[in-house]
Amino acid sequence: MSNLELLAIIFIILSILKISFILISKDAFNQFTKSYFNSMGKRPWLYHNIYMSCALLSLYIIIESGFSYIQILCTMICFGFMVHAAFTAYPKGVFSKLTLDNVNWKRMSIYIIVLIYIMIKAALEIF
Repeated sequence: MSNLELLAIIFIILSILKISFILISKDAFNQFTKSYFNSMGKRPWLYHNIYMSCALLSLYIIIESGFSYIQILCTMICFGFMVHAAFTAYPKGVFSKLTLDNVNWKRMSIYIIVLIYIMIKAALEIF
């Protein structure tokens, strides 16, 4: 099994567990979610660093598996649309605080740098 296949299997297993948890006990999932958000609120840098490390490791595995930056960018586009479609399921008030005034630009900067890097690499592959 390749690293890319292992990455996919981990994602599939975690997704199945999450969906099963939601279907089995909505209340328990809500309680877990509240606990998770409280923990994230207390230690945002810890969660940020864990998630960015996972993202960069995933990007490395994908690149090493032979994918082009164009393929990665197009996959990100598809996933981005899926996430935005999922956001439409939430009530309007959930997004009232999602403004640029509330962004932590220190945490956002690494995300923006990685995204710009991927876009530049994809553009270089095209041209």
